[in-house]
Amino acid sequence: MRKKALLYILSVSLLSTLLVQAQAVRVDSQTVENMAYTSAEIPTGIAVELYGGAFDDEAAGLVQTSDGGYAIAGTTTSFGAGGGDFWLIKVDANGTMAWNRTYGGSKSDVATVIVQTSDGGYALAGETCSFGVGESDFWLVKVNSSGQMQWNKTYGQATADKATSMIQTIDDGYAIVGYSIENGVNGDTLFVKTDSSGKIQWNRTYSGSEGGRAYSIVQTSDGGYALAGTTSSVNDGGQSDFWLAKTDSNGLIKWSKTYTEQKTDSAKSVIQTSDGGYLLAGYTTRAILDSPHVWVLNLDAEGNAKWNVTWAPREPAIADKVIQTSDGGYVVSGWTSALKGFNGLSSYMFLIKLDINGNMHWNSSYEGLGDSNALFVVQTDTGGYTTAGTTRSAEEYSHYDIWFAQLDPSGVLQSLSPIPTAPAPETSPTVPEFTSTAVLALAIITCVVALTLKRRQALSGNRLFKLKVASSR
Repeated sequence: MRKKALLYILSVSLLSTLLVQAQAVRVDSQTVENMAYTSAEIPTGIAVELYGGAFDDEAAGLVQTSDGGYAIAGTTTSFGAGGGDFWLIKVDANGTMAWNRTYGGSKSDVATVIVQTSDGGYALAGETCSFGVGESDFWLVKVNSSGQMQWNKTYGQATADKATSMIQTIDDGYAIVGYSIENGVNGDTLFVKTDSSGKIQWNRTYSGSEGGRAYSIVQTSDGGYALAGTTSSVNDGGQSDFWLAKTDSNGLIKWSKTYTEQKTDSAKSVIQTSDGGYLLAGYTTRAILDSPHVWVLNLDAEGNAKWNVTWAPREPAIADKVIQTSDGGYVVSGWTSALKGFNGLSSYMFLIKLDINGNMHWNSSYEGLGDSNALFVVQTDTGGYTTAGTTRSAEEYSHYDIWFAQLDPSGVLQSLSPIPTAPAPETSPTVPEFTSTAVLALAIITCVVALTLKRRQALSGNRLFKLKVASSR
């Protein structure tokens, strides 16, 4: 289902003008069956939900909402108007679906990111082939807290542009980044800044040594931005590197740096850390035919490397997202790109927990249905984690569904309802064995003792004793 649109280069200059077109699109509200794991695939009572229909449905992002629930963005080919539509699913704190809506036209529309907005609604961004002026354009969709569309905008030129990341900015506007490709060749990074109504304020194009493909954006503490992705324009032989660019509040580059660990490196997610630096997560590959591994890179505020961590399981591993956790450490989410059972490998989603210095505390894997290709994570108010990913059975002709799960602070799947801890069983005392003669003697002694106690009780009058007997079970 993953569409690889041919993307058009807008300009080689830093400043370019994008054609903007606002479209009113058909909005479908669907009731989607909650599919469940069989007992053979996951233990009964575990808090996992599947959302999907008869065709491919894939996760694109996850946010915890102000009411304690969650909103999941994805792309559906099971529901909606065309070959693929934006899909927004609202669930409560336990993953029970409250409502869902699709947004799209007659062609393919692929969501890549979601944010909850300051007014309690949501904004989704991605790529549209149904609307706009090109083969595909950036598409920004704004909806209210019930998922009803308020407005939408497309941004692009004559051929194809794909939005990969979006944030709501401190002025309640939006910052969207993506990239273009022309004739199958890497193009430029595109950066669009809008006001709160989606109207363009300015846009930038970064090409050559200044950028390649941007996959992630954050607004920095100084009001500027940091963009992360991959670039191959500064290296020969097909090598690509992590790329990080720091801009001012108007999108003008202050510095741009690349980082290499092996042959092919691609940064998929960036955050600004609590100390003002940056953390990038992505993957690295030693050779063209080698399997990728997770690579996490920590930088100071000027983009200088402090430490890095590589996680290399047997399977090819791709990182999707990194977050900073409440203890100052980090969690990286991702997936392995191997079919279950193929060549002895497994396909699974994973979380990796690092401390503030990059030391690994734990990593957990989640098998899903057998073939997975995405995982997004948020930390909950209780210190645990909630995830949304994409999974399908490894069987032929199976389809992808959106996978939703809640985890404890150690990354372990939670139960649907808390199971009280049973008290420790009482230890039964050892019962000695006696011969029949000994039993008769003990009975006689017991009778004598009982008569003596009764006589003393009668003599004492007001002195009563209650014998406490401990029974064994």
